[in-house]
Amino acid sequence: MIERQVWVLFEKLVGKVLEQRGYDVELRTSRPFGPRLRFGEIDVLARNDNGEVLPVEVKLSMRDQVSLSQLRDAGSVAGSLKDVAVKTRPLLVYGALIEASRREWAEQEFQIEIWDREVLLERAGRVRDELDILFRRLDDQRAKYESARTATYEHAPLAAPTEAAAEPEVEPQGKALIAALVALPAGKKDAKTYETICRDIIAYLFSDDLRARPKIELSDFSGL
Repeated sequence: MIERQVWVLFEKLVGKVLEQRGYDVELRTSRPFGPRLRFGEIDVLARNDNGEVLPVEVKLSMRDQVSLSQLRDAGSVAGSLKDVAVKTRPLLVYGALIEASRREWAEQEFQIEIWDREVLLERAGRVRDELDILFRRLDDQRAKYESARTATYEHAPLAAPTEAAAEPEVEPQGKALIAALVALPAGKKDAKTYETICRDIIAYLFSDDLRARPKIELSDFSGL
């Protein structure tokens, strides 16, 4: 899980990019929106001299590519801000890459504009260097996490075969998940590893049927 201070920094940088484009920016503001004028927190609220009011939903991800389920979830949230928007569509800014076809679909489906990591960097101007630093840190964190997860599976001994093993053979990733789970000792000592494996099993089984990928707690951003 990405620490809150990193989210806050990313929102500030998105705000700086919008300021360069002529907007006055408010961060983390509460406004009434929706058919019942319910109150909700808007990540970034931007206004310009042309009368535009631009609500922005800001997202980060530990994945380098945004899955369809993640995009559906974030797009729905951004789309709910349409009652706040004036003379423009709500904006979703995602700090990861989104396939062009998926981005186009979500923009039409939720009536929003989407900037993924690539688009944001293209429009960052003087803020680009700060965004590059943040994204490099995210990339390093992702690499460490994936390396630790792979090591867990590679070193987990395979379960002894049983008569029930006559079932059709699972895909390699499923086999690694099963082996890792069976080999894990009981007790609190390995609770965090157990949580990681369970998260990956759920993601493997249900994939895009989930509205959002299961998350685990990560904390290696103290240097930001």
